[in-house]
Amino acid sequence: SVGDSGREADRDSVGYWAVGNDNLNTYLDTKEPNYFMGPTLYNSDPSDGNTVNRAGQPCGPADECFLLHSDMLHEAPGCIGIVHDPETATAFGNVYWAFDSTGDRVDGQLVRFDFQQPHGPGSMDHSVASVRRYPQVKLQRGPPGVHAGMVVHPTRRELFVAVPGAGTVLVVGADSGAFARTARAEYPIFSNRLPSFEYSIWECAETRIFAAGLATPSGLALSADGERLFVAEHATGRIKAFEVASGALLATVATGRTSIGGLAVSEVSRRLHFVDRNTHTLNVVAPLAPCPAPYASRASAAFETAVRDATARLGAGFSLRRDGGCTVDPVVPDFSLFEQVHADSGYASNDTDVQGA
Repeated sequence: SVGDSGREADRDSVGYWAVGNDNLNTYLDTKEPNYFMGPTLYNSDPSDGNTVNRAGQPCGPADECFLLHSDMLHEAPGCIGIVHDPETATAFGNVYWAFDSTGDRVDGQLVRFDFQQPHGPGSMDHSVASVRRYPQVKLQRGPPGVHAGMVVHPTRRELFVAVPGAGTVLVVGADSGAFARTARAEYPIFSNRLPSFEYSIWECAETRIFAAGLATPSGLALSADGERLFVAEHATGRIKAFEVASGALLATVATGRTSIGGLAVSEVSRRLHFVDRNTHTLNVVAPLAPCPAPYASRASAAFETAVRDATARLGAGFSLRRDGGCTVDPVVPDFSLFEQVHADSGYASNDTDVQGA
């Protein structure tokens, strides 16, 4: 089931999904990369006018149908992980977190995309959106083709990120951090030049290592009750179960596979599923017998009570994870920064053959 977001029916994003594109925009290796690439938003409702045939005409009963995108943003080429944020604060609910493996060309970075009001099928207007970069959240991609799992805990408001190249899982406070400055100077490839397109750098987000020493972590999934985090190890074929509250390792399952990717828990069966690249299979982890006794929590009940009491007394500003010594580095934006490097052609020139031989 899907909880009530409190949004107006014509503003709710139920039925939408986004994909990250691990692509530097080389046009099938026919041009130099222009890095004008990022996540794409789709609507699954066919009544939205978003399905066409091969000729680009409305899809008929005998046609092979293709989806038109509802929106796209261009600030995360080399995206190897993406997840929807179930927050209820924004007007349309189109917030996604992405693992941008290109980052600053040294380290990958965490990027938050809010598509806001999608432009809809057939349009290319990307002027209404908000994109936040978190350069202090450094990410390292793994071997080619390895997925970086991401999942948002809906009640704890924590974002879990698998970092394949570092063998870790990070936790980032989804509502933490602060605006530092515009991103247009340091990252001059962006979706739209208008001020309605907000592109910024955020700093001082609450970040910590949840698990380390993992063998190329890939897929992530939360249990139906949100109490356990499942982590797939791409390199070993093992799936590890951690307690969210304490970070303790509870169990390890050997799947016998050698290239595990994404994980997901079924909303219907509550069973864990995973995909394997080498065998091109979707698999389920099913119990062979009822569990004789639930695991005992490793978290301290007294400590959790103390945290709840402190939060009730001090309000939402209380945090055990915030770095009190972190201050944002603000820079007054230059008006010229609202002129993007890409012109109408999508390149740095209106010459459509600007990257031609």
